[in-house]
Amino acid sequence: MNKSIKLLLILALFSIELLSQNENPLGQLQFLVDSKWQASGEWGNNAEYNQTIISEWSLNKKIIKQKIQGIVNPETGQTGLRNEAIIAFDEDENKIKSWIFDIYGEIIETIIIIENENIYVEYPYKYGGETKTFRDVWIKIDNDTFEYRVELKEKERWKNLLLNGKVKRIN
Repeated sequence: MNKSIKLLLILALFSIELLSQNENPLGQLQFLVDSKWQASGEWGNNAEYNQTIISEWSLNKKIIKQKIQGIVNPETGQTGLRNEAIIAFDEDENKIKSWIFDIYGEIIETIIIIENENIYVEYPYKYGGETKTFRDVWIKIDNDTFEYRVELKEKERWKNLLLNGKVKRIN
């Protein structure tokens, strides 16, 4: 009888943990947390692109905090902390959003859409003297690798591939 009670207790605790993961919309981004990711590729002008992303849970898994290392001085190629971001679920809009704070003082608000294990991050950004809509695309290849693209929205269509590369888990 004692073994049955222990088994039931273990099953109940396991079920509660599964329910809490399923109830938290950020649970879909669990794979990002406690790992280091390397994004690399080439901009449309053939310039090299490299960033390292580290994510961690905060506030009882209500937010994900990110630190993004990359080029901080394009003239010298110096690298360092380029952006910090907060990812959270906006209950009023029923959307996952992020706020990116960059080294140049910009604050970028994004909407994160997850479809079939692929991630789409849409955001406004100043480009060519005006604000345009961009999208970072992470297409899952395997558990440790994503195809990575940055696209520009023109006339309600995603096109004009600005960056093409990969994002890989490096630890």
